[in-house]
Amino acid sequence: MASFTSLPPELVLLIAAHLSSTAAMNALAQTYWPAYHLIRPELHKRLFERRVEVLLWAAGTSNTVIVERLLKSPFGVHPQTDYPARTQTPLHAAAGAGSLDIVHALLAADAEADAIWTTPTGNVTPFHRASDGLHFAVMDVLLARGVDINRRKNRHEPFLHAACAAGNPALVEYLLERGADPAISGDHGPALVYALTACSPAPDVRVIRLLLDYGADPNFEYHDRPMPYLLLELPATNSAEVQTARTHALALLLAYGVGRQATMDYLRKWRGHLGRVFGVEPDRARQKVRDAFREAERAIPDVMGR
Repeated sequence: MASFTSLPPELVLLIAAHLSSTAAMNALAQTYWPAYHLIRPELHKRLFERRVEVLLWAAGTSNTVIVERLLKSPFGVHPQTDYPARTQTPLHAAAGAGSLDIVHALLAADAEADAIWTTPTGNVTPFHRASDGLHFAVMDVLLARGVDINRRKNRHEPFLHAACAAGNPALVEYLLERGADPAISGDHGPALVYALTACSPAPDVRVIRLLLDYGADPNFEYHDRPMPYLLLELPATNSAEVQTARTHALALLLAYGVGRQATMDYLRKWRGHLGRVFGVEPDRARQKVRDAFREAERAIPDVMGR
């Protein structure tokens, strides 16, 4: 290092001239501080030329100093209009990184709190990026700026439904506390349907109970199929843990007032379909359902005592 720092300024400039990447040039300046004053004009030139790209990078890597610098003159990057419509913006990147200070700075510079980023899986907003990382403080800021908590993350599902399918009780509770509506219908019905049938490998009873506590209707019928039937028709499993989770989910439905008769009537109506669903004769299928209800009823004290 002593020999490097003793190099004459002319040689340092020659070295900098052969550095093709801005990152390498910046590293040179950081390694040998006197070099910064020599190569500063070139660094500023490159930064200005790539300012839009660099702001997106800095927002996603929580580099507050660079973000604040690029938002001001002479760079003056606009965090919204300088980015093509329906692409990722710096606010998406900062929200995904959980960078609260940068989120504040971008919003103060007129970033759109509910900007749409179109991806192959659907439309994504900064709020959704923040929720992916459970960055609740960032989510609170975005909600305070008027973000609709019931906006769909994907093309057919409100975000609460996706959180239920993922079995994420912390996120589900956050969303419900701040006004997410469990009754809104996604592509496959209300949020409770997702919690019962889409959560893999097993329903999360904490999520189901949260939804029921916030008013989800256990007697809702999805395409005439009662909630207990949706749970009971799930593919058979050899996992005791998965089966226990399903039993506890059914116990919660019973505890919150679901009726059994609608399920038994449905079984009677679609008698010929039962063999394909349950893999047994119709009479045996009905008996299996009655047994499942009895087992779930026995589990109610344990489930409700949690």
